[in-house]
Amino acid sequence: HLAAHGEFDELNPLFSSLWLASSNPNNRRLTVKEVFKLDIRADLITLSACQTGLGKLEAGELIGLNRAFIYAGTHALISSLWRVDDLATSVLMKHFYRNYVTMDKAKSLRQAQLLVKKQFPHPAYWAGFSLVGDYK
Repeated sequence: HLAAHGEFDELNPLFSSLWLASSNPNNRRLTVKEVFKLDIRADLITLSACQTGLGKLEAGELIGLNRAFIYAGTHALISSLWRVDDLATSVLMKHFYRNYVTMDKAKSLRQAQLLVKKQFPHPAYWAGFSLVGDYK
């Protein structure tokens, strides 16, 4: 689970990134280009950040963080399709992980979204996260 600031680069999607805390200002971002080079053996990666599920079609391939993490080896990924609210996202993630103890990934996310929808009715608060890859 990565909770950070996400940024989609429409001009060059290989430089879309997660902004990570670092004392070195030159090494604060984890880019799509860097993720492609990783060897990740994870059942699920959750990117709790803005715009992490966006991609751009280049030479017939969709390039973005989703594709990079799947290519790097994760079986499934939860990411966002737009800028997300911090409070609503933290509530959603709390419910997702509580549900995930007894449900598969897809059901856990759906139930979490339905619960958040009660507190934050506008879809901008709860509908932005999607699951890619193995739903179980």
